[in-house]
Amino acid sequence: INIPMNIFSQGFVFNPYWFNMFFDPMIQTPMQWFSFTNISIVTIVCIFLLSIKLKNKILLIFQFSFWSIVLLFIFKYYSQLGYDHSRYLYYIYPFYIIIFSSSIYVLFSLVIRNKFAFINYSILFIFLIFNIFIPQNTIHGAVHDLSIWGDENNDRQPTSSGSRNSFLNVIDTLKLNGFSNKDTIVIQGEGSFYITWYFDFPITRTYTVSIGASSTDSYKYETGDKVYIVDTANGVDELNAAINKYDYGFLLWHSSQHPENDFKYNNVNFKYIIKSEGYKLYKWSKI
Repeated sequence: INIPMNIFSQGFVFNPYWFNMFFDPMIQTPMQWFSFTNISIVTIVCIFLLSIKLKNKILLIFQFSFWSIVLLFIFKYYSQLGYDHSRYLYYIYPFYIIIFSSSIYVLFSLVIRNKFAFINYSILFIFLIFNIFIPQNTIHGAVHDLSIWGDENNDRQPTSSGSRNSFLNVIDTLKLNGFSNKDTIVIQGEGSFYITWYFDFPITRTYTVSIGASSTDSYKYETGDKVYIVDTANGVDELNAAINKYDYGFLLWHSSQHPENDFKYNNVNFKYIIKSEGYKLYKWSKI
């Protein structure tokens, strides 16, 4: 049997993003217990290694499994393993939690054995609370505060950054300009599902986005009854249907086809309002 081995022809490629994602307190994604801290990556790595001192066989297996996964992603095989969002690594977090918490236990055990245990215990406790287990992270996780997403004054994104985060600014812009699920909206490109979800539109149809050559390579998103889509790449253009059916509505447009000022389309006047996250917001009215 001839088994081709050319899958290793390009070798392994070091990807510092993944190392930072696991251990860097200032990485944007994902949120960690130690997010927002200024302690070094070396300190974090050392904490993860501390549980080895317990000399527990199960913990050693956990350590081996954890570091194997970490190394797999840091030295990913270039052509076979591409980029993955951090949300797809959920299976690593049981290891992550057990190893990290075991290491904290080791820290406390070492301190208690010291003759100045009470003083050192207090110092360690303060260090952990304000440098490892950040109160802000705990509060954010407990209440799932979405307002922190997309904050332009905040360099950190304590939840996975991406299109959802930036689109929250678009959502806020729509709200500030009086938009609700009683209104009609046309949006260019992907994003209709965000509008449908955030404004709780009644769902009436499915919007399909192709991601490959095959007809089966696609995503399907539920779409609201007054949410219309312009996505010419996927053969969808509902702008005319929207303006023919409704006397007024909103338009979110991100290409250069329509300028950042008022324009006229099919004898309907569109008034430019504002730009947010690359989307230009317009409003049309026939009355």
